[in-house]
Parts: sequence; structure tokens; C-alpha cells
Amino acid sequence: MDQHGIVAQTASSIRLAQWACAGTKAANEGTYPRANAMVPPDGWTWAAAQPVSRRMQQHGLIEPASYASADIRGKAGSSILDLVLLTMMIFQGFKEIVAFTLAGAGMVVAQPRPSGARSIFEGTSDVGKTKAGSTVYEPAGNLYRVTGGGADMWGAADDFHFSWVRVSGDATLTADIQFPWSSKAPLEKAVLIFRQSLDPASAYADNAIHADGHITLQYRATAGGKTADVTAAEHGSTRLRIERSGNRFTAYTGSADGKLTAFSDVTIAMEDPVYVGIGVCAHDAEGLTTVSFSNVSIERHSGSPGANKK
Repeated sequence: MDQHGIVAQTASSIRLAQWACAGTKAANEGTYPRANAMVPPDGWTWAAAQPVSRRMQQHGLIEPASYASADIRGKAGSSILDLVLLTMMIFQGFKEIVAFTLAGAGMVVAQPRPSGARSIFEGTSDVGKTKAGSTVYEPAGNLYRVTGGGADMWGAADDFHFSWVRVSGDATLTADIQFPWSSKAPLEKAVLIFRQSLDPASAYADNAIHADGHITLQYRATAGGKTADVTAAEHGSTRLRIERSGNRFTAYTGSADGKLTAFSDVTIAMEDPVYVGIGVCAHDAEGLTTVSFSNVSIERHSGSPGANKK
């Protein structure tokens, strides 16, 4: 679970605690006798709550004789429930603090596959020194909402949020990219990237669009080396592509008529497998920004391992 997921789960636990305690009080006062008269917190249904109710019964928090009406047993039951939920929240908070500390130390915080069904990516990671980011996938529109922090992707090391899949051989990554209207930092970056590893100083090549609309092929030829870039003539293109053919990486921009045109390429030696994916950098060490990637596709070329698998 990513860190935003932990926060959401903790908030859900708080709402559940408030709901359960309100039910306890009402049951004690005789004004809240039946489960179907209670309104659960957002995201809960009675079907989902039934296993919880059964566990409460097993632990003596619900009277067996009145299980159908879900009368909760007095202040003792409420206190035990509060203690259990408090323990859960402390544990979740500890995990969040550990993740934040690792990110602050410049380490990679690996997270699960982006939330949502059928994501093409294996995992999502905070790379370098960055606030905790996240990736949410919406299958209906083949849309990824990527939230990332970090001071920059430049120099000898990078700070950003990265959703990735490991690929061997030649491949092409294409996507439409949309910054939020609220973007304030002109150098916020959204990237399509091939990367040797998840190390902040890894060699890489990416096609980066900035919030002010300028587009660059960025690259670091060797681990820990300097970053260089080439700026495209096209400005504000929302459809981008980056292609790997052997050790050659080519960046493309899309024109208003939808045609993709190569604007630069670079040769960088990378060993298989490489990390391929989408990333966001807020260009603000203390900030976060969310960028939308839609119509995302990874094409593995004929003759390469895993060819044509998407």
C-alpha cells in the first residue's frame, strides 16, 4: 500500500471508530436498537461489516442473544474497540513515518502495483528524496493519475515518483499527458522514461514535458554522471513517445493532427532488463503535484524478448 493509501485507511479506521462508539452509546440509551437503523461510514456496507460483527461477537462485544439487532455490550465493549482501533492507527502511523524517513534519506521506497485493475505496470516507487507519491489507475479511461514530489530530475541524481515495468529488448512507450490547471511551478515534469535501475543516480533516458509546455529529451549516460538534455521545437504537445532500439533512445512529440515526429535521439548503454514507465517530479522538495497520463501503451517490438506484449 502506498502512503496515501495508509492515510486513507487510517481515516477509515477513525470513521469506523466514531460509528461504532455512536452505536454503543445509542444502544446503551435504548435509542439505537437495530443494526439496520445505523448509518455506516463512507465506503462501508452491512455486507462488509458482517464479518466484523461476527468477530465482535466472538470476543464478547455483542450479546449472542441479541446478535440480530447488533446491540453492543456497554462501555467495556466500547473501550476494547477503541483500544484495538488505536493500536491499528499507531501501527499504520509508524509505517508512514518509516517510509517518510527512508525517502528523506534518498532511498527508494518501493510500493505495490498501482491501485486499480489491469494496470500495465508492476510497481510504483518514490525515487530519491521526495514526499510520498502515488499512482491510481482508472481502467474506464485507461488513465493513470500520478502524484509525485521531489526537487528535480537533474544533475547526478533524481527525485520523483515512478510507475514502472521491467522490460528486456526494444520497446516503445507512448502516452497523452495533462497537467492540472493549478500547476504553479513551470518546471514541474511529467516523463516517459527508460531507466537502468531504481537508484536515484541511475543512467536513464526520458521524454519530459514541463508544466510551462517545453519538452526535452533528458538523459544521464552513466550512473552518477551529469544530466544533459535537448529541447524540442514543438511546444505544448500533449502526446509523447520514447522508443528504445538497442542502446539508442529516440524522443517524439505529437502535432495538432496527431502525427508523432522524432526530435532527438541519444545512445546510452543499458543492460536488460530496464525499468520503463511514467513519472512525475514536482520541482519542489516540499511539494506534490498530480499529472494525468492517458492512452498509455508499451509496445515490445518483434524480435525482442516479450515482443508485442502490452
